[in-house]
Amino acid sequence: MNFEFQLQPFNENKKFFVNCDLKHLDHTIEITFHVRGDLENLYVPSLTKAPRRLDDLWKTTCFETFVKPKTAQNYYEVNASPSGDWNLYQFSDYHKDMAEAGAVKTFKIETIHEKKSLQCKYGIDLKQISMPNKNLDLGLSCILETKSGELSYWAVNHKREKDKPDFHLAANFIHI
Repeated sequence: MNFEFQLQPFNENKKFFVNCDLKHLDHTIEITFHVRGDLENLYVPSLTKAPRRLDDLWKTTCFETFVKPKTAQNYYEVNASPSGDWNLYQFSDYHKDMAEAGAVKTFKIETIHEKKSLQCKYGIDLKQISMPNKNLDLGLSCILETKSGELSYWAVNHKREKDKPDFHLAANFIHI
């Protein structure tokens, strides 16, 4: 199954436009984020020769996917930097018991950065993280940082429980 989603900024932002293509294959979810707009002013971390598992990727331009079984509380969070650096966390419930998902040792991110577009693509192996291949809720989001240090927060939905974005809030997830 193929899906396409337009991400919305948490606060008004006319500098960028973000959409996400999602392919749900047998036991894999393939995600491609596309950013267009004022890319001359977007901070994009440089590609690394040896991508690593790193914390705090969300403090700059980063793409995120949350994966949760529809009827469960536990979920996973993918952080994917355009640099190729990544992390995968697991949670027992909303913001609880955060830990690196140790079963995943490598993660491939494909980045294409051109003058008028940025594309970041990666796949999530559902078997590797012990997720069912059906009846899933997904959170699709990203953080974009300008070269002046301004952050904007993008997601398919922004149900507001607080005065700041909360990508972990299951009410913002879509069902596939």
